[in-house]
Amino acid sequence: MMAVTTLDASSGRGSVSLSRESLQLLERRLAQFRSSEATLAVARRLFQKCPEVAEEMEKKMEVAADMNKTQRLWTARRMLLRKVYGAIGSEDSAMPNKLENYLSFLDLAGVVASCGEQVQSSGVSPHTWRVFLLREFNWSPPLSTTPLRRLRRRMKRFLPDSLLSSVQLDLEEEEGNSARVFFRVAVVNRTKSGRNDEGNLLKKAPTFLAFYPGEPYFYSDRAEPDPIIAEVRHGQVDGLPI
Repeated sequence: MMAVTTLDASSGRGSVSLSRESLQLLERRLAQFRSSEATLAVARRLFQKCPEVAEEMEKKMEVAADMNKTQRLWTARRMLLRKVYGAIGSEDSAMPNKLENYLSFLDLAGVVASCGEQVQSSGVSPHTWRVFLLREFNWSPPLSTTPLRRLRRRMKRFLPDSLLSSVQLDLEEEEGNSARVFFRVAVVNRTKSGRNDEGNLLKKAPTFLAFYPGEPYFYSDRAEPDPIIAEVRHGQVDGLPI
């Protein structure tokens, strides 16, 4: 099974300054990956548009082969953070240049990993998911045939213009077909000045959603995912595993 994650590079206006608080937010997101191998795996996905960055990290980790597990973990984290710091605020990088892009990416990557053996084996409990019945199941075109970037845009169209939103998407593919789709969605109300909107979005607790193409259901980590998708469900069964 192949997993592909995209970064939403258009979630707001302006740039985010790297305050100490912002750096701590980023470091906490990265801390959920508890081995150097998991950290390198998320780096490969994070730097898909710049694969040479992840390749450089992997080569440096080969040199650090004689380190113990803790040293290797901290070395991998330090390298990844340094690369992210360099991209944030840069106009020359092919990567997104806003902190929010990386916070939301790491959030979603951690949730996807928690549904697999890599994180479960380290003692981290997966999220509790709830299943909801879709009100409108006739997707046109079918979700499984929609290009990856359009899936994120389709989700953003569900959200009203009065909300500043961040939408990240992770698509797992099996034999060329979409096997499972994850969304991370965070929204805040837009204010007239817009001065603190992006800062509020950084701190906003997100909603995570999952969808298996072909099923008339979607899954959420919240008992009430409103207002994220207030119009696409009409019932629920609690506690079903994803």
